[in-house]
Amino acid sequence: MWSEFTPPALDDWLALVAKEASGKTPQQLSSRSWEGLIYPACGEPTQATTASQATAMPNHRVLDLQPDDRLSQLAPAQVLRGPLGLGPLTALANAMPGVVAVEMDLGQLLTHQDPNVVAEALYEQKRPCEIRFSSHSWAQQGADAVHELAWSIAGLIEVLRAIQEAQPGQIALKLCAGPRLLLEVAKWRAARHLWDIVCQGFSLNWPARIHLIQDARYHTRQDPHNNLLRSTVAALAGLLGGATSIELLPCDNSAEAPRWADNILHLLHFESGLQNCADPLAGSGLIEHLTRSLAEHAWTEVRRIEAAGGLQAQTDLAARAREQRMSFADHLRRDQQGLVGVNRYVTAANPHIAEPAIVYAVATPVSCEHAAGQLESDKPLVQTGLLPPIEPLCWSQPFEELHASGLGKSCEVLVLGPQTPLLKARQDYVAQWLAMAGMEAHFHHHAQPSEWTPPEVWILCAEEAHLELNAPVMAGKPPDGYAGIAVYRGCDRVFCLQQLLEMMASGQKGARLAPPWAIEP
Repeated sequence: MWSEFTPPALDDWLALVAKEASGKTPQQLSSRSWEGLIYPACGEPTQATTASQATAMPNHRVLDLQPDDRLSQLAPAQVLRGPLGLGPLTALANAMPGVVAVEMDLGQLLTHQDPNVVAEALYEQKRPCEIRFSSHSWAQQGADAVHELAWSIAGLIEVLRAIQEAQPGQIALKLCAGPRLLLEVAKWRAARHLWDIVCQGFSLNWPARIHLIQDARYHTRQDPHNNLLRSTVAALAGLLGGATSIELLPCDNSAEAPRWADNILHLLHFESGLQNCADPLAGSGLIEHLTRSLAEHAWTEVRRIEAAGGLQAQTDLAARAREQRMSFADHLRRDQQGLVGVNRYVTAANPHIAEPAIVYAVATPVSCEHAAGQLESDKPLVQTGLLPPIEPLCWSQPFEELHASGLGKSCEVLVLGPQTPLLKARQDYVAQWLAMAGMEAHFHHHAQPSEWTPPEVWILCAEEAHLELNAPVMAGKPPDGYAGIAVYRGCDRVFCLQQLLEMMASGQKGARLAPPWAIEP
């Protein structure tokens, strides 16, 4: 029966989109990601990008890692990692028969060790053991998807230059996956494509081995059950994009959280059917467009790095990552990017916010005492010293600090005029804005300003500005001559809330904070 329906031509489809979107063209409806990549509103189905094809992942691959350091009944592969250099990790792996892979942060390797240590580690291996190079430090510094991918590929080039002989499956990459589903799928497909290009340059016929770990930067303490949905999106991106293994984080530090994260993988593997198809989104116009854009932008950065002497010669990566971190943080503060439960759809209830104890998923084969004993038995390993810790980055931290500082407080809001759609929208906006700081809005509806006896600090919510009221806070873009706090779409909502809390604490309507650009980061 399906054959009775003739598929529409692309031009007809685009015309229909323009008609339904109030005359806007698909180009006008397109949006951009944090990295500046375009999400086209409509895309023509295209030929799939040539890259290492993802294979249907059997059970032991999808569940290769578990979301905490407890042993799983599914017997996941044993991975060894820690604040040690690659040499000590490899030596420990040789002494532990259950270990199938060691993991090393690629940024730390190239900063604190010579890439030749990889060749030495491969030479010292007493049995096959995969070496995984993660992008964890770059992600925690704030790198976006393009640069995380580009620097990982550039690091792979450095490693391949240093090793003389290696077998397929001995070297792998590990990237972070956040909740932006389509972009994360495209990132894994682009990573496989760039892996092929690099291997061809070194005359290697290696299938891409690119593992996935959930991006901890998107984890939140407010409404932690939302983290389960973020875990689901990250795992789904790995399945659709062709990740070699998937590693999720527990949603919080409760005893049930690891089991919930396990079950996300169980549901996707045993019930979704996605594991039965290799690269199921191949040919999708949007996915292919994002894949090509990511690959091109990342390869441009790789070529820049190579022209400048390689990744080890780059001394400005941390500064570049910081710029990207500030860009995304600004998106969050101005509500151009949402974190559910943090800066959008904030619950009215007072959540219990406990200090997070998120542990990167790893099924360690031995206890810490056993590992320390192994190191103690080989003094040269102890003399190598520890690598510096990687500082955690969490996008929600400033919002959660703000929420804790304003929790339980309330603010009076004067709603002036008839209930028009615009005025209702501004009331909702003010309520959500105050909820970001754990505050409650008390609305007072009046037709005339004379009916209102204002407290010391209050908010004006009206369609028009009333400068004569001298409102300390105003909802909407401020008119010329207004000296109070104005909150509107596109403003720095965190800074405005900090101003409001400072004003409430001081009891002075004129109390102001220094603007964010005047504060030394």
